[in-house]
Amino acid sequence: MVPKKSLYTKSYGKLRADVYLLPKHRTILYELDGYIATDHVDPFIDDLLDAAKTHAPVGMIADPRNMKVLNADFQRAIQTRFWPAIAKLGVKRNPAIMPGATVTQTSVKRMVSGIGETITVGPGQTLQIAVLESLDDCLEWIGST
Repeated sequence: MVPKKSLYTKSYGKLRADVYLLPKHRTILYELDGYIATDHVDPFIDDLLDAAKTHAPVGMIADPRNMKVLNADFQRAIQTRFWPAIAKLGVKRNPAIMPGATVTQTSVKRMVSGIGETITVGPGQTLQIAVLESLDDCLEWIGST
């Protein structure tokens, strides 16, 4: 079991987000359950960015295994707003744990392939993205930076 400290639990419409700090790994884990509607995307991203500003993680792990589907507006906001912003904050890696649902898997893979596995926003500000099988795989990948 990976030691984790709860940062917050919030609902964004039909999405519940449990956000944790994994201090040993300097990583934030965000577990997502449900579905996020377009009008809740910005507040969700704002809260994650605030956590990243406060805790300065080297990695952030998305756990969408309990999400129903990722709507197009959510995918676009992750690609165009969230990933560039966390890269500017110094986050080096943002893996996602492979979801079980086929529809969600397809959405996650499309998000990553749509922007590429590396995002560079400035000198020394590069974020790597991956979809991995487990939390342990994500932590190992983050630790190899």
